[in-house]
Amino acid sequence: MGPLLLATDLCQASDPMDACVTSYEQAQKLRKAGDLLESKAQLQACMFPRCPNVLRRDCKQWLKEVETAMPSFLVEGRDPAGHEAELEVLLDGQPITQEPGIPFPVNPGPHVFEVRSGGASVTTYRVVARPGEKGRHLHVVIPPRIPRHVWVLAGVGVAEVGIATYFFARGHRAVDDCSPNCTSDDAEATRVANTAAGISLGMAALTLGAAGWMYWTRPRAEWTEPTPATTAPQLGVRMGLDGSMFELSGQF
Repeated sequence: MGPLLLATDLCQASDPMDACVTSYEQAQKLRKAGDLLESKAQLQACMFPRCPNVLRRDCKQWLKEVETAMPSFLVEGRDPAGHEAELEVLLDGQPITQEPGIPFPVNPGPHVFEVRSGGASVTTYRVVARPGEKGRHLHVVIPPRIPRHVWVLAGVGVAEVGIATYFFARGHRAVDDCSPNCTSDDAEATRVANTAAGISLGMAALTLGAAGWMYWTRPRAEWTEPTPATTAPQLGVRMGLDGSMFELSGQF
């Protein structure tokens, strides 16, 4: 329930004090349970002007603490050429709306991101959000659509299977029509039909195999997270006034 709905409930409640106290108590329970998003909504509700000052003062302080502890993510997508891609993002199965360049808040703990772009297959990424982690970037490289030549080879392979089936059926029918008095010409026609069927079947295996190989070796989506920048080593030297102390310090 969003803060606007909660505020509306407070306005319409027969006893606003009860609604304020309920939001006050629920906010603490939700926070302890790790549901910071809902806790934030309850805290915003108990800061409504009709709530007592003592409750609003606590809720204001707790709201700052919840917002500080709430992790946030920014999911960005690009195609293999490096161009920005529009994404459809689901968080734990629910669609989310991203403002360009603005991280969105999540609860601490494990989450599952699902990303799709332009009808491509769904890419899944599992991540653990740590309390206080702000603006964590997740980058996904969206693979291109299935190449056209894969569909062409698959179509040729299916057509070759159809041709092979036709010739096998034709050879079998020729034997049935002439049996039991088949001539050498009938036998030759059957042999030619079976040979053509075998060639077509071999071509079907080659083209379908090539299409399958190209499909399974095509570029796939990849998730990456930027490596945190490292701090350059800092060195320092101190020497005592009497020359008896020497200290070398730094980060390596």
